[in-house]
Amino acid sequence: MTVFKRIDKLEALLNSIDLDFAPVVYVSDVGEWSKRKQGVYSRPYAFNLKLFDLENVARLRAGGNKIVQEMTEDYLLLMDCDMQMAKNVELLLEQLEADPDLGGVCGLFAEENRISTSGCIDIFLEDGVCSLEIREPKRIEWIANYPFVQFDMIANAALLRRKCLDEYSWDPNYAVAREHVDFYIGQKQ
Repeated sequence: MTVFKRIDKLEALLNSIDLDFAPVVYVSDVGEWSKRKQGVYSRPYAFNLKLFDLENVARLRAGGNKIVQEMTEDYLLLMDCDMQMAKNVELLLEQLEADPDLGGVCGLFAEENRISTSGCIDIFLEDGVCSLEIREPKRIEWIANYPFVQFDMIANAALLRRKCLDEYSWDPNYAVAREHVDFYIGQKQ
């Protein structure tokens, strides 16, 4: 996760971590340092907290790239600092392990006979123009006994394979207009 100024939200997230699923938590903090942050980061946690203080780096991308450079795990659960860890996040891992061609998965809401896109979208690169949209109805498949809908760009929280992160991470020069779009365009290319 990358942190700016939302330290109260970050504290709630850290308190929601499932140690069985995430024994290591990486935090890239690109915001200003404060006594409040120091107090949150210095607390004892059951998991191993790896903090990267990147205060002098003003870009979100630097935080994500630093985590990818330092991590050794096979998977990264990418979460925003204003989230809390879902109690059934292991279902994402079950889907990734069931289909080795998937690069990442996220959780979506099921609404009767359809899946809510929840910010997921497809990327179309045509004549030098990038469009983010859904052009046709999505097909629901089943992977590891759970519904699955394929998108080019998925929402956080997303569980990503290390291999995808090694092949392409975030563009350090991207001026954030929409979070993580640079990562997913790079993955699609």
